Amino acid sequence: MDIKRVNNMIINITAAFKNMQIYEPTHQLIERSVIKTIDALNDIYNELDEVTIMIIESELIVKNFQFGKLVTCSMNLARTLKEHGIERLTFTKGIQKDELSRFVADFKKTGKELTIRATKHIMIGKVKVEAKIAELAEDDKDDNFDDADKAHELMDREEFEKLQELYISIQKHKKLNIVGIEDIVVHFIDTFKQELSPLLSLATLKSFDEYTYVHAANVCILTMAQAEFLNFTDSVLHDIGVAAMVHDVGKTFIPEEVLNKKGKLTPEEWGIMMSHPTQGAKYLANTSGIPNIAVLVAYEHHMKHDLSGYPKVNGSYKIHPCSQMTNISDFFDALSTVRPYREPLSKYKIFEMLREGAGTEFEPFLVETFITMMQTTKKNA
Repeated sequence: MDIKRVNNMIINITAAFKNMQIYEPTHQLIERSVIKTIDALNDIYNELDEVTIMIIESELIVKNFQFGKLVTCSMNLARTLKEHGIERLTFTKGIQKDELSRFVADFKKTGKELTIRATKHIMIGKVKVEAKIAELAEDDKDDNFDDADKAHELMDREEFEKLQELYISIQKHKKLNIVGIEDIVVHFIDTFKQELSPLLSLATLKSFDEYTYVHAANVCILTMAQAEFLNFTDSVLHDIGVAAMVHDVGKTFIPEEVLNKKGKLTPEEWGIMMSHPTQGAKYLANTSGIPNIAVLVAYEHHMKHDLSGYPKVNGSYKIHPCSQMTNISDFFDALSTVRPYREPLSKYKIFEMLREGAGTEFEPFLVETFITMMQTTKKNA
């Protein structure tokens, strides 16, 4: 879907709500905004049968398109809807001018009169995310993810070797084969949708030397699974998959003696390590064919929800939700993998740690979405 169509729809519906606070419902400015909104929706309906707007905290999300602030007025639209108790607004194909006009007119009411009514082609509601933690038997609480006979190998040996070659090429020649990355991502999209759970799609380690490549693949799978769980289209999944796959590409620029040091890093070495998001973003920005979101994710994936991570930015900085999803995937896979210096944690322990970090290290809504997704026995059930 063309982002301009989404922008056009948001601009005009926001104008209709804003003008409703100033003028009478029959004013020509309101009528004009309603007509333009209908026209914008009809453009979208050439590709989709419905368009859903969700409000998560202060962020506006257009379902079936992508996360992120689409235009400046999206913040005003999010505030207007939330003030009226609406977190989910869906326009379905077939909506007419009079129907939208009556809906917009409801926003003129105040006090006890304030009742926003759904219609045949306009649905409203709350965003519900329920974390369904299963009751565990004692012998289930220590389960982990190195049980290869339970895992479906989403990435066969050929795919794995292709990914390994791509990373080695970056390390040696500082050249990224975007076509190779895209091939793997397309394969993931085609395959992991058939699995009952993202856990069954995760690749397993054959040796500790394979950690870098398997971790990149798993972060890609988990991040795309989050996006697919939130009903993103395949075209957006593709860009998110590429972004997650190369989110740590900046580490190929870090000296091996720093990157693989077993002991504690010195302040100087830690400064070098913390430069990898910036280096990765700069490298990807100058690589042909890389989606813009990949540059953002490479730069932001170590920023925490409260901006206490790195690189340091000013307090008004907004982290892209895809970067926050990648951060959650990165955290989960790192702690669920066998490493030379520690045993893997159970998924329930990691869920507990994610919840403890919600609001500081992680975006709360995305944490609950991730946990719900991981506990759903069948996708979208």
